[in-house]
Amino acid sequence: TPGPPGSGTPAPPGSGTPGPPSNTTVCQGTDALFVPGTEYKLGSIRNDCMRPTRIIIHWSGAWNSAEATLNTLNSRGLSCQLATDSSHGLQMLDFFGTESEHAWCAGGGANDGSLNIEITGNQFDGVYNDPSHSRYKELMASTSRAVAQACWMLGQYGLDKNSAIFGHFELHDGKPDPGPGYLEFFKQEVKKAC
Repeated sequence: TPGPPGSGTPAPPGSGTPGPPSNTTVCQGTDALFVPGTEYKLGSIRNDCMRPTRIIIHWSGAWNSAEATLNTLNSRGLSCQLATDSSHGLQMLDFFGTESEHAWCAGGGANDGSLNIEITGNQFDGVYNDPSHSRYKELMASTSRAVAQACWMLGQYGLDKNSAIFGHFELHDGKPDPGPGYLEFFKQEVKKAC
């Protein structure tokens, strides 16, 4: 069985239903990496591997939990690398030395080369800059976890913290998440933390 997150102990090989076709490769090696501070709980939709070129920030659409995000993705036949809420994070796909399992959550070609973080909640632009908002503390705790996840991915895959982070809305028409104001706030937090 895999060791605790961050231990470097290999994860079990993936299995399950493959996602939509893409320009991916078969995963090289069998030693999956664990993202520090996350629980290793693979989703039911598993795909081939790809070489990461960017990180996409999403909101989950509901103020519930990372576990609920995993369940929603599974029920919709989708996959994503990471989910976070105010109390913990989930690693839902495998990471390898120079590759990651290919997620299917950004839409079409936006999935190619993308590492994805689903942050629990929605309408972040009305929350992140209003300390009196009832969800402010929850979003700040979730953001702190997501920033740590982003820093790990930036370092693991040699991605530039100044140019490799995108909002879902920037890559897929009709998607508003995570909001332009929040995305800029998130990028500034990443620049400070990484």
